[in-house]
Amino acid sequence: MTTELPRLVRERLPDRVATELKRLVMTWAPNTRLPSIRELAKQLGVTHLTIREALAQLETCGLIRTRHGSGTYVVDVTENPSLGLLAETLSAGRAMTRAEIESLLAFREVVIVGFVDAIAKHATPDHIARLQAIVDEEKKLLARPDELAARDFHFNEVLAEASGNLFYTLLLRAVREAHTYLGTLVFRHADTSVVVGTHESIVRALRKGDAAAVGRRVHTYLTGGNAIVADWLKRQPK
Repeated sequence: MTTELPRLVRERLPDRVATELKRLVMTWAPNTRLPSIRELAKQLGVTHLTIREALAQLETCGLIRTRHGSGTYVVDVTENPSLGLLAETLSAGRAMTRAEIESLLAFREVVIVGFVDAIAKHATPDHIARLQAIVDEEKKLLARPDELAARDFHFNEVLAEASGNLFYTLLLRAVREAHTYLGTLVFRHADTSVVVGTHESIVRALRKGDAAAVGRRVHTYLTGGNAIVADWLKRQPK
């Protein structure tokens, strides 16, 4: 039996230009007026049409706003925050603020702890096998924090699915970029083998069907990560 695979499509030029403009816009103060389309086209070596399409993408995601008769300006993202906009700015290279990091830590703790009993009750052999497979991958990536952060998100995603609560899974996926950013921070400043060890201990507790043990292991996982981030934040300028 043969499977017909979709053709791979190279990234379109307007998309590449939009990515570069996002990174550039992130370095400018809110309400900064963008250069004209002609100037941007000249600097980037592309056509006016390509710049217009790229700018339309930035305006759609809320990074810039056109004022008719005046020009195009950088939006103050703190005035109209959204999960989509947060994802866009993080993917463009912006660092999370202290307040965002602290909020995400609190969000994770409340949500994950709140669903521990559901995870322990509803986790299937398939969920447990998938979690173990992630742990096995992580053990091979102990010196690669960025890749570990991606696996850490996937680990949390499977836990969310195991809870049987659709909105838990949807909420987690909505903060994927922020969660991965936080995970990278943790893995860059932690003994990665210890963090991966907490993942494995959660899997063992789930395999035994011990809800109390799952709760204790999740608590260890969360408090350990929170302590690493809190220590890092103390060393950052306010």
